[in-house]
Amino acid sequence: MAKSQELRKQAEQVYIAMKELYAKETLSADEEKKWQELDDKYESLMSQAKKAEAFEKKEIMESQAEEVTTTVKKDFSKEESEKVEQLAMKSFLSTGVVPRELHKFMSPAAKEDNDNDMIKAELKKIGIELAATQTTTTTGGGYTIPRGFQAELEKALKSYGGMWEASRIIRTSKGNTLDWPTVNDTSNKAYLLSESTSAATSAQSVVFGQQQFEAYKYTSGLIQVPTELVEDSEFDIMSEIRSLLVERIFRGTNEAFTIADGSSKPHGVVHAAAYGGTTSATIQADDIVDLMHEVDPAYRNMPNARFMFHDSTLKAIKKLSHSSSDDRPLWLPSIRDNEPPTLYGKPYTINQDMPVLGDGAKWILFGDFSKYIIRVVRDMRIVRLNERYGELDQVAIVVFFRVDGDILNGGTNPIKYLRVDAT
Repeated sequence: MAKSQELRKQAEQVYIAMKELYAKETLSADEEKKWQELDDKYESLMSQAKKAEAFEKKEIMESQAEEVTTTVKKDFSKEESEKVEQLAMKSFLSTGVVPRELHKFMSPAAKEDNDNDMIKAELKKIGIELAATQTTTTTGGGYTIPRGFQAELEKALKSYGGMWEASRIIRTSKGNTLDWPTVNDTSNKAYLLSESTSAATSAQSVVFGQQQFEAYKYTSGLIQVPTELVEDSEFDIMSEIRSLLVERIFRGTNEAFTIADGSSKPHGVVHAAAYGGTTSATIQADDIVDLMHEVDPAYRNMPNARFMFHDSTLKAIKKLSHSSSDDRPLWLPSIRDNEPPTLYGKPYTINQDMPVLGDGAKWILFGDFSKYIIRVVRDMRIVRLNERYGELDQVAIVVFFRVDGDILNGGTNPIKYLRVDAT
């Protein structure tokens, strides 16, 4: 049995123990503590299971890649090898790094070729100033230069995302304003027509509208890296920095898609969603039911209908039962592979940029999140500047991304929120 499956089995046993505790009408202080310990253990096991699954997939992909590489070594003709070398050089010129699978095909001369017309052209376009500098000091990057230490970089983690997971992503090749037509004909319906009466007598015309999606530019900020750090680091430090900068982009855009006010920036889902009711700061199961039924069934029953809230809200929801007369837990965990946890049969998305419970907070959303559109212009651009800081013997890297986001709303409000009553 794979390690991921073993971990899921252990998580299932922990959940059974949680249910036994939850079945009691009241819990003592020790039982409350025990329940919290079990909940933490369950979350830990499920997290380990997901990491194990990801690693198992990588192992499979790695073995397949080795097979492909072996075949390539045997079967490539001279002309094909030259094409692969050109591909490797193109990768180097655009990103500064040659993929490991292509590196072996490059000639020594190609590896030493530093002519970089593409980056020179990008320099003319960008013209940005220094934002931050990496150094060989300990905290600036020197800790990655080995003096006899574990060759593994420990990276601090903090959850981000949610909107990128739940929303509908539309890619465009150009950044011009994108007009999206809308129509709301829901107030009109068929009517009885008497004999010899014209159908034009009481007919209502169809009224169309439109929403506009812009292309707001986000950047990770420019990072300078000394050549000593690139050459002496135990890791591929440029790849690590690129990865961190890409995370900055996703972290910043997720925040915008969640809470931005739409003024010369994306329209975050919290601001764009419609009013669905008020609650107290103490969550009740009835509040969640009320919110679900504030959303029209046409959206509520769609495959992408879901809740969205902060992780601290989930913690409070986990302690709820259906009602005082029904002690079944409201929250149901995921035991089977690829089956998400649910509330009243609907999945949820954790978004750490959502407001937490408090006066006036719009603390929970529900609706069809395929109606939240993230407009992406082309691909994320990762730019490596080899020459701009040449006199300092430094290279620099920066990421750019053009996006916009808003709820596509013809007028019947596909996503709604609950707000804590501040009175």
